[in-house]
Amino acid sequence: MLGCGMSTLRRFARCGAGLGLSALLLTPAAGAKANDSAGHDFHRHHVGLFLGAASRPEDHGSDEHGFAAGMDYEYRFSQWAGIGVLAEAASGDLRDAVVAGLVFVHPWKGLLFAAGAGAEISSDDSEFVTRLGVAYQFPMGKRFTIAPNFNVDLVRGDPTYIYGIVLGVGF
Repeated sequence: MLGCGMSTLRRFARCGAGLGLSALLLTPAAGAKANDSAGHDFHRHHVGLFLGAASRPEDHGSDEHGFAAGMDYEYRFSQWAGIGVLAEAASGDLRDAVVAGLVFVHPWKGLLFAAGAGAEISSDDSEFVTRLGVAYQFPMGKRFTIAPNFNVDLVRGDPTYIYGIVLGVGF
């Protein structure tokens, strides 16, 4: 159990199911690698499982911390860029979930920048969230990746830091 209120977990589960369904609908012929105009190989689709932690600094000195887990999906329309969605939840002191749309930029080798917006859902309410992130995807064979990942979620200007590992598969 993530420690969220039951209605929050239901909303998170619905959003996760919606993301999964969206990923299936956006996958018209999930196949092998694609080529861009310069002949570079890359996977059009990438699904990642995130495991890590989240920390939110507090003004009164007692920061909030928790375990974080989630999934993301990216559709790459070129070697350099893609769009996608994520669903993530935190337990412990934080007890909230994030659902967001993202834009991904792949400027060099495995380096990845992400930016997007969505909703942070807690047991009390939902708020607009902006996410900025960076990762480096290390290939593990032809389809799999492992990526150290660091993100900052901003809600009303207040940061939450999310960090961990993404285990991914390209197809």
